[in-house]
Amino acid sequence: MRFLKYLAVCILLAASIGFLYIRYAQEPEAVQRPSPPVMVVEPVLGSLSSTITLGGHIESESTITVLPRVSGLLETLHVESGDQVQAGEIIAEIDTETLELQLMQAEAAFRSAKSVYDRTARLYESRTATLQEYDQAKSQFEAYSAQYDLAKLQLSYASIRSPMDGVVLVRHASQGSLVSPQVPIVTIGSARNLKITSRLPERYYDLFTAMQEEIAVQVSRPVRTAGDFSGPIEASISRISPFVSAETRKFEVISRITEGTTALRPGMYVNVNYVLDEVRDVYSLPQSAYVAGGFVWYVDESSQARRLQIGESFITEERFSIPHEYRDLRFICEGQHFLQEGQKVRITGIRAP
Repeated sequence: MRFLKYLAVCILLAASIGFLYIRYAQEPEAVQRPSPPVMVVEPVLGSLSSTITLGGHIESESTITVLPRVSGLLETLHVESGDQVQAGEIIAEIDTETLELQLMQAEAAFRSAKSVYDRTARLYESRTATLQEYDQAKSQFEAYSAQYDLAKLQLSYASIRSPMDGVVLVRHASQGSLVSPQVPIVTIGSARNLKITSRLPERYYDLFTAMQEEIAVQVSRPVRTAGDFSGPIEASISRISPFVSAETRKFEVISRITEGTTALRPGMYVNVNYVLDEVRDVYSLPQSAYVAGGFVWYVDESSQARRLQIGESFITEERFSIPHEYRDLRFICEGQHFLQEGQKVRITGIRAP
């Protein structure tokens, strides 16, 4: 009887040991990790360019500060800053009262001298007047005639005219102020011949002097308005400074607007884009898709991440080119830095190119 009890205990103990062995000998179930979320972008066909962008102000190549030729009270000023003017157009008028009195005085002296001269000339022809009297009368007549012409000329100067076609850049004087030949009235600049002066770092000097004819220049306004032009305005480099400033370590590049436009005015702030190199008809991706070492990641048809070496590429600050054969792939532009080859991913969205 005692033997059967020992046998039952042994059987129970063996069963317990077997159960525990089977339980802990099984392999643990694999933990299913969620697929990492990624954002993808599609290649875009277009042009890429290597550029240098700087700011600058529009200037007029022809700028004239208008000064009055006579002194007096500025009676009328017909223009404001920004007004368009034509050559010969009256832009201001000086009070003529004093000038008219001077003209009347000069005219009276002229007529008196002319009468004396005519009478003396007749007497001289009849041998009644001497040559000395004739010469004296003639000299006085010529002197008063010159004064009379000068008075008429000064009166005409009271109407101040624009010396050129252009736009009023600065209005220096105001109506009712006293002006003189040393006091400017307005400054006028040509609206047709426009230029931009840019100051570039010294490291670009050799490049710009060697490629002056090849570098394309594009001008655009940083702030769009309802009446703004639809695209960049073409310009060309007209002059490169022959020296580099010792204080700023920069040199000047002057570009001339070559495309006619009414959207640009002297004084406007613009962006100047110098195109150093350009490629056309290439597929490109944003820089966010680029991985150090020249790699990109894309998602295949089975939603697995694949790494790809893109090889030689045209790179700009914003985008880089890829071979044409990769144009149909979906490239990862966000979430690619911790992926493994062949890892399942979950696309959360497609970013605009």
